[in-house]
Amino acid sequence: MAPLESSVMDVTSTTSTLKKLESKVTGTPAPKPKKNLWIEIKIGANSAEFDCLESEHAGSHKNRNVTFHANEDCVLQFSNVVVFGRDSIPLKAGKSETLAVADGTQAETEYAAYIPGNPKIVASNQMASLRDPKIVVP
Repeated sequence: MAPLESSVMDVTSTTSTLKKLESKVTGTPAPKPKKNLWIEIKIGANSAEFDCLESEHAGSHKNRNVTFHANEDCVLQFSNVVVFGRDSIPLKAGKSETLAVADGTQAETEYAAYIPGNPKIVASNQMASLRDPKIVVP
């Protein structure tokens, strides 16, 4: 029996096989359909453009969630597992993924996009984490 293949990269891949993209934000507030954040991500060869502010608030209402939508396959990695209950999520090109925000949590998480590749290609990989966008849970 042949192994199953997926067009979305495996998030269990080591970070040595994933290239962190430089994060850029548009500075435009993310849309909030039904009070929940919707963040579009445009993946390029060396950068990811997030259509949002540098810091977005998830809101104080119940049943909060954040939807991420990328134009290319990538993996989003989160700095704080408490916010979404996970440290990463694979995104498939053109397909939205919605993550529930943990209720009763006052926390924040930065997030960054990764794609397959040599991590040494982007010289600013180490400094890019200082500019990654974040989601704040009040």
